[in-house]
Amino acid sequence: MKNLFTTAPKTNASAILEHLNMKDEQKKQQALMEDSIVLYPENEPSIAQTIADNKLQENMSYASAVAFREGVQNTLMTTAIFEGAVAPVLEMNLATTREKKLAHKTVSDYVLKEGYYNLLDHFKYKNYYLAEFAMLINDYATSIISEAEEQVKEGLSEKDAYTIENQKIDNFILNARDIVPKDITKEIQDRVQDSINDFVDENKANKFKIKEIYDNAKMKISQADGYDDIQQEALNYARAQERKLITESETNLFGSIVKIMTESVIAIKSLKEAYMDTTDTGINKINFSKVVGDTTAIFTVMEAMNTLGIINADEDYVKNTVAELKQSMADTIDAEKLDPIKDDHEQIKDTDSDELPSDGDSAAAE
Repeated sequence: MKNLFTTAPKTNASAILEHLNMKDEQKKQQALMEDSIVLYPENEPSIAQTIADNKLQENMSYASAVAFREGVQNTLMTTAIFEGAVAPVLEMNLATTREKKLAHKTVSDYVLKEGYYNLLDHFKYKNYYLAEFAMLINDYATSIISEAEEQVKEGLSEKDAYTIENQKIDNFILNARDIVPKDITKEIQDRVQDSINDFVDENKANKFKIKEIYDNAKMKISQADGYDDIQQEALNYARAQERKLITESETNLFGSIVKIMTESVIAIKSLKEAYMDTTDTGINKINFSKVVGDTTAIFTVMEAMNTLGIINADEDYVKNTVAELKQSMADTIDAEKLDPIKDDHEQIKDTDSDELPSDGDSAAAE
């Protein structure tokens, strides 16, 4: 679908001015073309063909009108949720452009999945804030669609009529941002930060346990000096214990999404290219800070919608949506051409490496 956020079509005055400024050579060419038109064709089209052509044109016009209506509705619903509930929190947390794009796509995917009318009905009766969103969305959608249909009836082309002026969208965003009070936005931010802090605490505890696992492995390897098979077995056992600890340890919702994303990096090629960095020594490492940053963007969307009552982000909801997030992330990177972020934050080691972690290293980062 074309981008709905386009400027208004040029005015009649602009069109007249362009015509008056037309070069003489262009006018001559136009005249020659007009002279070559056959005004009285030998074989007139049949009545059946004329009716079929008119019917095709009607069907195309109807399809364009339906596509425009759905595009307006979904665009306004997505914009209301993102700008009214999610974007203010991302701005408070100094989110990157990349993270904002990922959050916006998460909202857009949710709207397309649930359906405009289902969400609108849910909003109307859930609570005051969602009811205000529903009224705003419905009023703007009705106005934009009615205005476009009227312009088509008056002879304006569908291409020019089926657009939304930038000013109208800007006004819509301002109204959407006025609905959710700042104290609720702050509450959403606090919940997001609390979840991140809990995850960090859990991760620190896991790092200590993983260090113990590899300390034991190093001791066994040193005792088996010269016995390669025993050394390799000790290393494999340590890695298995590390993976078991990471995958089976209890964690909160934020930590669950981090795990899913980390696993996806290994499984999905586009994610691997975006989240894996190669060190100077040729070792592949997952850019863990980027994983956490993108998880924060997705989690902010879920927490904002959960706080406002759009969704109920319980354990079952997470299980049902986390698989969709994997493919959504891959689609985002491919479609948006998002460049990997290079930074100096701590990164986690790829399991393909044959080296034992040094002191302080682990498969989980703070």
